Amino acid sequence: MSGKCQEISEYLTYGQMNLINDFRYNVLQLAMWTRAYINAVASGFGSVEGNTKKLHTVPVLFYNSLRPYMGDIIAEEFQNLMFQNILLFTKIVDALNSGDNEAVDRNLSELYQKVEEMANFLAERNLYWDREQWSYLISRYIGMLIDEAVAIFSGDYERGIDIYDRLQYHALVMADYMSRGVISSINARG
Repeated sequence: MSGKCQEISEYLTYGQMNLINDFRYNVLQLAMWTRAYINAVASGFGSVEGNTKKLHTVPVLFYNSLRPYMGDIIAEEFQNLMFQNILLFTKIVDALNSGDNEAVDRNLSELYQKVEEMANFLAERNLYWDREQWSYLISRYIGMLIDEAVAIFSGDYERGIDIYDRLQYHALVMADYMSRGVISSINARG
């Protein structure tokens, strides 16, 4: 019986579970709508404009999830950084589509600079988030997106599906890291 007895602090509250679910939903929306955008551009099928519009709503999801815990200013700054990253990624996809390797390289370089900016931003806002961990998580995510886009544009759809499966899992790891930091910060405040 004593093995089943645990401190109440070992359990998640309803609010904490909702926070985790919000961040998981947000990153899966990001992964899904990014893939939809890549496919629409690569195939010419569907609405590139509609996918772009939907992809641009994802930073707002993060704003709404972060705002109650980190305030309006930090949530808005994160939303803006995320929106900049999405814009750069869509420029990369468009450049891949047109075969403009120079634009791909230029925008990719700028995107990885923004990744470091985002990692620094997050680490400075929450002592439970590590800059190097964020840099790794976001860089790895971006790398997988690029690999997925290249696979789709080259017609290697099976590889694109495999990458997307791994990308979704990695996105959940990012969401859980974000959630853990927010929850730890809340718990530390008492």
